[in-house]
Amino acid sequence: MTQFSKRFRWPVMVAAVFAAAVGAFMAYVAIQHNPQEEYCVYQAAQNGCAVRLGPVAELFVAWFVPCFVVALIIAALVNEVLRIGFARLRR
Repeated sequence: MTQFSKRFRWPVMVAAVFAAAVGAFMAYVAIQHNPQEEYCVYQAAQNGCAVRLGPVAELFVAWFVPCFVVALIIAALVNEVLRIGFARLRR
């Protein structure tokens, strides 16, 4: 592995988990609060609803990508600040 991939392994994983959690939460909220039946179609024969995966996937990706980019920038900056700070303490 290169030094670059070792350095940014944790920020990428933290950003991906955070973005996936935000995307999943927003998809859950959209399904629960669905007044126009865009994400979930209610049918009389079923107790619940039939989830429409296309719009839910679009919503998930629409929240995942920007959250991932912002969280990756923040996590990378924190990682670099901590790495520089610990390097100064070792001197």
